[in-house]
Amino acid sequence: MKCLALICLILLAACAQPQYAPQPNYPPAQYYPPQYVPPTQQAPPVTAPTVAAQQTAPQAASDEGLGRVQFSLHPYSIGTPEAGSVRPGTPLVAKIIVAKKATGNPPITEEETAGHDGVTILVTEIGPKGDLQMYGTNNVESNIVPSNRFYFDPTPGTQAWTNDKFVANSGVNTRIKYVILVKYKGDTRELTYTLNVR
Repeated sequence: MKCLALICLILLAACAQPQYAPQPNYPPAQYYPPQYVPPTQQAPPVTAPTVAAQQTAPQAASDEGLGRVQFSLHPYSIGTPEAGSVRPGTPLVAKIIVAKKATGNPPITEEETAGHDGVTILVTEIGPKGDLQMYGTNNVESNIVPSNRFYFDPTPGTQAWTNDKFVANSGVNTRIKYVILVKYKGDTRELTYTLNVR
């Protein structure tokens, strides 16, 4: 009887356990299947309207005014390198490159010195004791001696205004200063240059 009671107790205990129905195989709770979202309509990229290239007539190069202006001194001849310092009494050739503002910077030639709009060059040499010497083009109204006139040298490789009458008339360890004024068609340039005499 005890054995029957024990079996009934085991059956009762087994019946008392809650029974679970088999769970369907669902994905975890944090996963949500994606819903169908129709693709967004994107506007086509905005591009500037194409315009046919227009041919414009080439503009005439303007030669109104000065382009490059450069002053240099060369010992003995125009073909020697520029001098920064020389011995006392060294003969010098002054070279001034004067170009137009036009495309390619063509040189301003001697034919363009006449009249009010021509090129005007004036070089003032100031010695260490304040002594002055003047050089310039033909249209400078001053007491410039004929040998101190600048003339245009059209030689290829030079094409500049030159004068070969400069001399380093100064003592040892002194300086000669030059003030260069160039005027053309209303434009004016002022340059300074120092030559050391050693």
